[in-house]
Amino acid sequence: MIERTELEAIAARLVDDAKKTAPTAEVSVRVGTSGAANVRFGANEVESCGDVSDEEVTVEVALGKRHARASTNQIDEKATRELVERAMAMAKVAPEDPEHMPVLPPQSYVAVPESFDRGMAEMTSESRALVAQVAIAAARQAGLTSAGFF
Repeated sequence: MIERTELEAIAARLVDDAKKTAPTAEVSVRVGTSGAANVRFGANEVESCGDVSDEEVTVEVALGKRHARASTNQIDEKATRELVERAMAMAKVAPEDPEHMPVLPPQSYVAVPESFDRGMAEMTSESRALVAQVAIAAARQAGLTSAGFF
């Protein structure tokens, strides 16, 4: 997963790119990363292990009461520059929105500690399969058939 400092640098670069194109534009950027992993077992056998990670970048641009939003899962400079260009082009041709509200000024938020189990988040496919094997072995010993997903 991408570190927070890199995500913040990507967001700052996007705002800068948008402001170079349209200095008076209101720009809102969201950059995030996510990850998920699983192991599936059934009939007392490990069937699959999977890992997926993804990034998402969303840029919303407002030119007066005309606004548009574009998103991508590509974070390289070329892709994010094209993302800003796409959002700008769409905003220029969007109909005026009489209910459009301006972007909030910079906000301050209380720091929140990490809300996930880092050890669990960093488990490999192999270690998840070993945990499933423990459950499978217990089921076999009890004369049962096991199935699960985690």
